[in-house]
Amino acid sequence: MPDTLTMQQVADLAGVRRAVVSMWRSRYPTTEGGFPAPVDVRSLTFSADAVGEWLTRTGRGNNPDAAVDAALHSSRFATIREHLDAASGLLLLQALTGELLADLDAETALDAILDAQLPALLPPREMLAALDDAALVADVDTLAEAGYGGERVLWRLVAAEHAPGGAFAEHSLTVDAAAMFTSLLRAVATADHHVVLHGQGALALLTQVAADIPADGTSSLGQGTMPLNAGLSVREKGVEVAPGRASAASRLALRAFAARGIETTGTDAGDNLHVIVENRADAHAAITLFEKVRAVSHDLADRDVALVLAPADLLVGTLGEGSNLDEARRECFNISQAQRAVSRHRQEQRAGLAPDYTLPLRYVATLPKGMLRATGRRRLALWALAPNTDDTRPAFTTYGDHANHALDPGECDALAADVAAACSGDRATHAFLRARHRATYNLLDEPSLVVPPGVREPRDGGEVLAQAWVTRAAPARRWRPRSTSSPRGWLPPRRPRPGLTSSARGRVCVGATACRTRSPRRREARSSTSSVLTRCGACARSVRGAWIVSRSSVSCRRCATPNLGMLCSSPSNGRPRSSTSGVDASCRRRHASCDLEVARPTVCA
Repeated sequence: MPDTLTMQQVADLAGVRRAVVSMWRSRYPTTEGGFPAPVDVRSLTFSADAVGEWLTRTGRGNNPDAAVDAALHSSRFATIREHLDAASGLLLLQALTGELLADLDAETALDAILDAQLPALLPPREMLAALDDAALVADVDTLAEAGYGGERVLWRLVAAEHAPGGAFAEHSLTVDAAAMFTSLLRAVATADHHVVLHGQGALALLTQVAADIPADGTSSLGQGTMPLNAGLSVREKGVEVAPGRASAASRLALRAFAARGIETTGTDAGDNLHVIVENRADAHAAITLFEKVRAVSHDLADRDVALVLAPADLLVGTLGEGSNLDEARRECFNISQAQRAVSRHRQEQRAGLAPDYTLPLRYVATLPKGMLRATGRRRLALWALAPNTDDTRPAFTTYGDHANHALDPGECDALAADVAAACSGDRATHAFLRARHRATYNLLDEPSLVVPPGVREPRDGGEVLAQAWVTRAAPARRWRPRSTSSPRGWLPPRRPRPGLTSSARGRVCVGATACRTRSPRRREARSSTSSVLTRCGACARSVRGAWIVSRSSVSCRRCATPNLGMLCSSPSNGRPRSSTSGVDASCRRRHASCDLEVARPTVCA
């Protein structure tokens, strides 16, 4: 029986819409030189060879190789999809040998499998059984000749699984979303990154991204190369999935990558790029997602990166305080353990930063709606996880708002550059696009990860010294003569430069609590002649005109910023000079009850 094409298959072959094929039939009737007549009027199917020859002769459509590609869209292609596992194995074997399978003996086939070190993807016993199926071998040889080799046919089968009704249909991205993820992979990963795909969703995403990328690594979606030189592997629940236990569609995808020479087995050497994709938003899927993210975060090495793509309701939305989903996400964030570590660090008055046990979340982004083909207008969000590059500074998370912006090439490149800069710790020198920075500890403690515009971001806490004014007592106001020629005749006495000692004791005014007294006389009463006004460096701005006294062990109870330094300035009549003007308004408002612990502060004499 000759290969046939349906109306939709003719449209796919020509690269046009189905309505165009109907127009061709009515405009060019089935006369000499017209559109081919159907071979079956009831099912409305056409001869694949006749349609391909007509498209090539008339120049209709957008495929100049329609005559050669006709078999790839015909009923023969649908036949091998019914035997997907065996057919994909034979196609990979044909791509390895470069010979027709009908002329291939068993010994040559086994040597090719062993030389390529692919006994897991091509089990010898199953391949020998598939070679005995003469009809299937004939179909594979015909398609391999039409597709110029088995590799192209394999990727054609992968694309068919992304079509409606295929195994990858629910994970399929739109063209713009695939371009965004391609730019993201190109910016974040390097040639040394081994790609770890967690689940079939991540595998489907990578196959769609890499489907149009030739074997040399160049991509038609943009400049650069795909970071697949170090290979890839598929894991489920932290354990690598053996090809024998994977589904037929997953084995098809792995064989398509193997046909390009990409290693498809796990490795413990080098750096890893973890990819986690979840398109469902039900409770069971959400809890499984958070458990998977937490397990991956515990295994991140210094140069490892993890990308999480899931519904925005789960990643950045408010899940309801006290609900099961909220508890699962907070457990993923590891907030409770981080709070205990900070409290223990404060009680023991240790120097330096408290150990950071929070989720290493470096970048959060809300993405536009409609990125998934199967879920309509559901909005997705992106997490990028990477270890903190500088343990001496608090970890920060960057939030990018891309929800209401089209994913054009410029937007995709900017998003990819932002994620790469946030993961590498290059936050100070990179110009972020619509991004806001928050301390990771504070952001993960909020019910929602969305940072609205206009919110004042705190400064880096651990390395910014606390600002203070310390005044030195002056004697009663005396006047000295200016000169006999001076019209006023008298000047205030010169004040000596304050001396700094470590034994002097003074009254410690705690942060904004002491600084926000409105009455100047009450401020004077509360401040002694050698007082220290300390503030939290994570929530206060710099103040001009102060000297460093010491780096006492000072920690903020609210934002948990430890090891803050102290500054001082000289007094004037026992009244702290500019005792409130330098205090940031946001510090007084947000830290009215801020409580600092000072271990043996050093003050002015």
